[in-house]
Order: sequence, then structure tokens, then C-alpha cells
Amino acid sequence: RRPERPSARRGRPRRAVRCGWLADEARRRARPHDTRGGPFGGMLTPHQQAGAALAVAVPADDAPKPSGGWEDLWALACAAFYFRDEPRFADQVPPGAPDPADAEQVLAAPDLAEGVPRDGLRSGAESILIRLGFRQNLEGSHYEADASRLAALEQLRNASRQHFHARVSELRYESFATELGKAAAAGRRIRDAESGAYVETAEMAGAQRDALAEFVARFSTTVGLQPFITGLVRCLQEQQGKGADSVVAWTLDDAALVERGHEFAFEAVKLLLVHLRFLPKDLALEQRAVARTFVVDPQLSDRRIDRLVAVTPPFAKKLGKVALSGAFAVLPPEAGFSRTNVDGMLDAACPQDSLFYGVWSRCDLL
Repeated sequence: RRPERPSARRGRPRRAVRCGWLADEARRRARPHDTRGGPFGGMLTPHQQAGAALAVAVPADDAPKPSGGWEDLWALACAAFYFRDEPRFADQVPPGAPDPADAEQVLAAPDLAEGVPRDGLRSGAESILIRLGFRQNLEGSHYEADASRLAALEQLRNASRQHFHARVSELRYESFATELGKAAAAGRRIRDAESGAYVETAEMAGAQRDALAEFVARFSTTVGLQPFITGLVRCLQEQQGKGADSVVAWTLDDAALVERGHEFAFEAVKLLLVHLRFLPKDLALEQRAVARTFVVDPQLSDRRIDRLVAVTPPFAKKLGKVALSGAFAVLPPEAGFSRTNVDGMLDAACPQDSLFYGVWSRCDLL
């Protein structure tokens, strides 16, 4: 008589199952009348189904309990993730949102359908996954979720991303309009309230030239910012040589500044309205607009324009070399603007024009 082979079940060591909720799932499947899905609804993954069959004797005391509202948790995680690179608008993230680093580990996973690796996973990110309905696979190497939950997460994520882009765009333009209003107010402070004229000092003249030189040095090497610099030079050249009744205006789309970064946009309006003393033709600067019109300073002389253009890069002085931003127009006399310092008689002595300054600026202190 052949010896009886040991039972496959008796001979196989029972495999440890880490997720206590699988035991509950196995007990539930033992009741034929109960046809619900997993503890969070939906179908179980193959790994979870296999785990449920092996976990009959595992107690469920340590099973993680959902804290409710996984949709709300996912929306908060998306907000924390998308706004992490927009520190200016950090107040847009609702209270109670997860730590951005935890949210990033979850949302930056290459493919949630393939599972999220546990290796290197932060405890906060692990908590998010569990509350969203993810569970460990049999090997304990990944967190997985069923197909219906993954589809719902993807749909909510797309909606959150769309809301983020729309909201950030709105906030950027609102912030730009606010900064524009501040720069215009600073420019108005040097002018007489009634006549709009001002008395230039040597300090103002030197600061004007330095501000333009610093702006050019900082931004001219970035190809995407060169059209603004070229447009500014062209605007100054358009003004040069014109009579007292011909004042040039430069119309710019807000997007020409805002879409190139808030630092550049803020520095550009500061250069225009504070240092170059352009005048805004639009009064309601704090309101969002499609385009703005800036009027060249009526007290800017032809001689000063020569000095300013001299500090700009060569590409900005050659027509057709680089595309330029904005459009130019000579304002009619009825617009109320007229040049009052064409010959430069009202110009203050600019320190950079002195021979001593030219020699001193080329010396290196030992």
C-alpha cells in the first residue's frame, strides 16, 4: 500500500497576512447572501482576493479604520500637492490639508494603478493611502486599490488640477494688478499733484540709469524676456527726436509680463513707473485688464534717452533682431500730454556722465 501523501494544506506553512481587514473580507465572503464589495466599496484586486482566502484565522483587531470622507481627503491632498510650488498663495490650501511632502509622495507616484511602493514611503503618505482605501499587497511591497477607486481618484485629481490652474492664473493677475497700483503710486509721489511735473535730482538721475542697467543685466540673457527689453528700447527710440506735441505711448498685454514670472513682472512695472517715470494712461490699475497703456515720461529728454539706450544690449537696438512686445502710438494733443524737456534743460547732472565716475567705475579696489 502506497503511503498517504501529506495534505497540501497541512504541509504548507500558513502565510502571514499584514492587513487585518482581509480577514473580515474572508468572513464576509463565507456568507453567500452578502454581495458587497470591499470595506470601501468596489471590486477587490486579485492580490486582495488571494489574501482574503488565506486570512480566515487572522484577527481583525489591528485593521485600519477609514476616518470618513476620502473624497475630501483626496481634494486636500491635491491642493497641498499642486500649491506646493506657489508659496505666495499658500493660504489657498484649506486647513487640515496633509503635509505637501506626504501628498507629493502619493500624487507623484508614476502609476497608481501599478501600486505605490512602500520603500521610502513617509508615515504621513502611508496614512493618506490607507484612508483613501489602499491596502498592502501580499508581498507587502506596494499599496494597491481597486479599479473603481482608482478611476474615482483620477477623476477628482483632474478636476483639482483644472481648478488649481484656473485659480492660480486668477491670483497671479490680481497680484500683478495690485503691484502695478503700488508702483504707480510710488511714481506719483515725486510729481506735483496739479501740474504733474517734478524736479529731478542727481540721485534720481543716477538711480534711473542704474535701475535700467541692473534690470538688463538680470533679465536680458533669458530669451523669453528679450521681447520686453527690445520693446522698451524701441519705445524710447520712437520718442526720441519728436516735438513737444508728440508723446509716445506703449500698450502692453498683461500676459506679456505675468506669464513670464512674477519676479520679472514686478521688476518690469517698477522699472517703468518708478525709475523711468512712465505714466499709466489707465486710472484703475488695481483692476484686472487685458492690456495697459504706458506713456513715456513727458520730461524725458532726447539726451537722456541716448544715455539710457546706451546701457541696453545690442540685440535690443537692431530692428528685426528680436521680436518685441507691445504696440506703439503717438498720442494726439487732446490726450493732454506734451514734452516739456526735449532739449534736456531740466535734466539733473547724472553722476554716471562725469569723467571721474567713468574712471572710478573701472577701477578695482585692492
